[in-house]
Amino acid sequence: MYRGKFIPNTNTLVVKSTAGWLLFYDLDGLALIKKIRFSNIGSQTKNFAITQDGKYLYNIESPNYSTRTQLTKYDLGTLKPVITSFHNSETIFLEYVEISNEVIFLFGFMRNDKGVKDYGFISQYKEIGEKCILRDGKRIADVVYEKISQYKGCEDFGFTQKSLGYNDLEKIEDLEPYTLSGVYQDIIERR
Repeated sequence: MYRGKFIPNTNTLVVKSTAGWLLFYDLDGLALIKKIRFSNIGSQTKNFAITQDGKYLYNIESPNYSTRTQLTKYDLGTLKPVITSFHNSETIFLEYVEISNEVIFLFGFMRNDKGVKDYGFISQYKEIGEKCILRDGKRIADVVYEKISQYKGCEDFGFTQKSLGYNDLEKIEDLEPYTLSGVYQDIIERR
């Protein structure tokens, strides 16, 4: 298990592994419900989010090699993929997805024409039929990018000493709390 989240209002735990699996466990019956193999290749260390109504799961995947990412939406009723976004993009690198009041926010960075990180961003994600876009993307300063990365790097792992250590922090007091929706709103209000 690398990351785990509960489907809202259920005792179903969704677990993501670094080996490219999503596993669904019924904790009432202590049973594995289903396994989905979403990738055979690439490091699968990025996060996922579940809609508040428990209908969909959005998973950041690295399907081809470590320089590409994609966002796949799964129907939690059928446990099948519905739509995959950004799989052809060489420039967008996704790191975190967050759902706040039914709005999907994405955090990551854009690559320059040499394939290296150019700048960090936070954006709203919008589905329009089969087309998916980043809407009203906001460029963020490197220092803000690093602080969000540190916080989000600890958030999914329970703010343990081990997760703090992985993020070059010694104590929880060194960590500033961030939500992608909050940072996005702060940027809008400052402009």
